[in-house]
Amino acid sequence: MTKAKENKILYGNNQISQLEDSILKCFFPEGEEKVISKIIERSGYSYERVYTALKDLEKKKVVSLKKIGKTLVYKPDFNNLYLKRAFHHYMAERLVDFANKHKIIYNAIRLASQEILGMVILFGSYSKKNETKNSDIDLMIVSDSEKDSINSINQIKSRYGLNISPVFVKKTEFPKIKEENPELWEDLKKYALVFNGEDFFYGRVY
Repeated sequence: MTKAKENKILYGNNQISQLEDSILKCFFPEGEEKVISKIIERSGYSYERVYTALKDLEKKKVVSLKKIGKTLVYKPDFNNLYLKRAFHHYMAERLVDFANKHKIIYNAIRLASQEILGMVILFGSYSKKNETKNSDIDLMIVSDSEKDSINSINQIKSRYGLNISPVFVKKTEFPKIKEENPELWEDLKKYALVFNGEDFFYGRVY
């Protein structure tokens, strides 16, 4: 009996397996180098499968390996398209999970994000999964069209009756959060749900 071929994801002339994509998702949301034991723990795959996938990714120069004693440590290259694609898959899974738990809120934010020219991020208690019935729905709108963004948010607040608390940030100001409010920056990095503008978020955060 022939062994079934593992599905491949095509990038230009190169291919990346679904296993390798799953391994790359393990580097999010922290965006930091990881020891192989942490990757195994997060991925749920065996040592052999993870090690083989990482070895292939190293050959493709998607990750680099360094050894600290007997410990294998892998550092991702976030300029590589494979990592960017894996981030999109990671974020999509989180959005699906959120939609399953908060369908009305998800639909409302999704509707607003279609009208907003910029990045739409859910942060705060809902993104951290520790919301209460009295929690605000914290949205960060990163856009240079604040007036249009306000109108879009007001429309969904009225239509859905949701307690949305928006914060408006210009695109040039967003990266400054890292130095001006590092605690918020880390929260955004670890917990933010990006409804619109994933490429912008990835490019600034990673």
